[in-house]
Amino acid sequence: MITMLQPSPHKYVAETLFGFSVEKLPCGELPADFFQELPERFSAAELPGYQGDSYFQLEDLNPVHACSLIEPELLENLSMRFPGLVRDCITGLNRIIASLSEHGIHTGVLNIDLSTLFSAEQEKLYLTILRGVAYQLELHSFTLLIPFSVPSASPEIMRQAVLFFRKTLLPWVKLRLDIHAHELNPGFSPEDLAGDLFPEVRSIRFMYLADSGNVLIPEHILPWIASLARYGFRGPCFFAPMASSLNGLPAWISANESLISTLEKDSGVS
Repeated sequence: MITMLQPSPHKYVAETLFGFSVEKLPCGELPADFFQELPERFSAAELPGYQGDSYFQLEDLNPVHACSLIEPELLENLSMRFPGLVRDCITGLNRIIASLSEHGIHTGVLNIDLSTLFSAEQEKLYLTILRGVAYQLELHSFTLLIPFSVPSASPEIMRQAVLFFRKTLLPWVKLRLDIHAHELNPGFSPEDLAGDLFPEVRSIRFMYLADSGNVLIPEHILPWIASLARYGFRGPCFFAPMASSLNGLPAWISANESLISTLEKDSGVS
């Protein structure tokens, strides 16, 4: 029996873009020049998209993603039973997409919950929103990412998510994986956890409870880089510490910088 040799996951590290996400931090406490002080090993950034015109200084970072384009409280209260609110949401989203594009940001995450797709009403709501912003997405060449959490609550959720993307029929709507690294069992298989969604993935984010002492290690990262690389994915891969304060921020940034350095060193990157 002939066994095909798979390339080492380190092979792809040199081509992967690494970034830092501040969505799960108290962003209001971050200085405007925060991203300018990041180590050079971070080439990408992710920041909340609903903050209006309060943008960070983002020179020399590419790509830049905007996450949570709608305030979570607003999205939770949307329903097809209140069409006026849905129209207002679509109007606001179109305005945000246009504003982000003017600031050079052409990718954003619409924070809808794919685990609710078992409800026909929620699926109709989400499709209505996406079709309502389709023109702005095309006009501004803006990629709208839908998040999918890994591990998901059940394999059925992944199946429903695949069907949902087929129904959108919108080339500007793609997927972002939110990987809760410390919830995965040792020796996990990315293909088993989200393989059916890989062709749609345009961004991944590694989330961890930073103020509880969690840290990311190469074993959290490399399997995803290797699996997605076979679909042409080269990032961005965002590191997203989750914390209620910024007390440990310098240490978290340093740890992630060291992680990138370790990944690059092991892959032979100078």
